[in-house]
This record gives sequence, C-alpha cells and structure tokens, in this order.
Amino acid sequence: MATVRRVLPDGLTVSTLLSAKGAQLKFWTTQTNASAEEKVLKISGTVDQLRTNLAAYYGLDLTVIPRAHEVTVPTIDESIRDRQWADFVALGAEWKSTVEAGKVFHLLTSSSHDLHSPDTNTPASLHEAALLDNLSQVVIDFRL
Repeated sequence: MATVRRVLPDGLTVSTLLSAKGAQLKFWTTQTNASAEEKVLKISGTVDQLRTNLAAYYGLDLTVIPRAHEVTVPTIDESIRDRQWADFVALGAEWKSTVEAGKVFHLLTSSSHDLHSPDTNTPASLHEAALLDNLSQVVIDFRL
C-alpha cells in the first residue's frame, strides 16, 4: 500500500509543532481540514491531543527533535583569513593577466608603499633594510 505524502501547512515543522500553543494548533488543524476538503482532524481537545493528531496525520515523529541550524558569525581571524585568500586570488589573476600580456609581473612597483624614509633614500628601519635586502635577492620572472 502506497504512503500518502501530505503537504504541511505553512510554518508546520516538528520544532514549531512541539512549541505551538493551542490557537496555532487549531489554525493548522483548520487548514488541514480545508485542504483535505473534509473533517479529518478534530479541532477540539487538549494541546497535546491536537499536537499528536497533527503529527500522526502528517507522519511527523515528535520524538526526534531536529537540531537547530546554527548561524555563526565568522571570528575576526576567519574574516581576516577570508580577505587574505580573496587578495591572493586577485593577485594571482593580476599576475596571470600580466604574464599573458607578455609582460613581467612585479610584486613591488613604484606605486607600492615607499619603504624608504621620506627625507633620504635609505631604509627607514633595520627591518626594512633586511626586507629590501631579501627582496633584492629574489627574482620572479614567471612566464606561461
């Protein structure tokens, strides 16, 4: 014998059925009777009876409580990591298009932040001096 699949009234789920008050249960019962075009469920009774009748009619198992879908806000670290990956993707796309155009891709350009002190052409700190020294030893000429 085939199982009849009935369309649930708007808003009727196991979770909402378990927390619904009498007025809501009667409303769903009335909707059920209207969609069936006959009186298939009683509108009177206790809240537990109405809940049990609706669950039985729609084949809902009230013993299995679905887990609430957790909506979490990304942490600051996750947000930073996501933006960094987005920047890497954009950098890769720029690198690829530059190489496809037959040009050399430069990680540091004249428009990059000035790593030198404003009044001289020397590095502003020892850290920047080491950074410049390391970058001068790295040559990236990536061609496809």
